[in-house]
Amino acid sequence: MERRGEPVMSGFIKEPVRGPVVIDKLGLRIDKQADESVHGGENKAIYGFPGEHLPELREWLQARNGTSNNKFGEPLEAGSLGANFRLKGLLEDEVFEGDRFEIVSPGHVRRGATLVARSPREPCFKASELFPGIADWMINAAKPGIYFGVQLDRALKKSGATIYPGDRLVPVERRSITEIFYEKMGKNRKL
Repeated sequence: MERRGEPVMSGFIKEPVRGPVVIDKLGLRIDKQADESVHGGENKAIYGFPGEHLPELREWLQARNGTSNNKFGEPLEAGSLGANFRLKGLLEDEVFEGDRFEIVSPGHVRRGATLVARSPREPCFKASELFPGIADWMINAAKPGIYFGVQLDRALKKSGATIYPGDRLVPVERRSITEIFYEKMGKNRKL
């Protein structure tokens, strides 16, 4: 990719994963970010983009640019926006900072990794280089995708957790400190 005639490194275009992948506090071990000053790190370890947005975005790009493909002629998919995960049912206006989502198998087996919603993605120039105008759409539609941090079970902190295609994100129930206190104290009612 080039900007102002100069080559620019990018980890923006992602390919679908067909087998198991290790995830740790910095994200997917098979993934790399070209500019860690704005992408990656513990609070931006995983970028998720809702698949529900893709039809609207394709239509918008088609109307604006005459195509919904990127400048290399490749079709728009969640991974072509730099996303590690194509989200389903997790929209930006329904997910709150600090919300937690456990990674589980289709049979509901825990993988030992939990994603924590940290921030919206801020569109960068690389997105607009590949899909002209996409930053405008993300800003005006308020549909930028979500950055997540990763929390691992204690036993997996060094090795990471293995996740698989088809795994799901399940919301972790939020409980008040009072609820947790009563549970620890063995009480189910207020005094």
